[in-house]
Amino acid sequence: LIESYGNLITGNGNDFVNQLKSKNTTAMEALRHPWINYTNQII
Repeated sequence: LIESYGNLITGNGNDFVNQLKSKNTTAMEALRHPWINYTNQII
C-alpha cells in the first residue's frame, strides 16, 4: 500500500519504509530514524 504513495514521501520517508520492509532496522533504530524523530534535525 505504501508504495502507491512513494512520490509523496520524502527521501527520509522512503529510506525508513525500505528499511522496515527489508527488516534492516531494529525497533530502537526505527524510533531514532530522522523521518520519525525529526527533533534531531531541529536546532
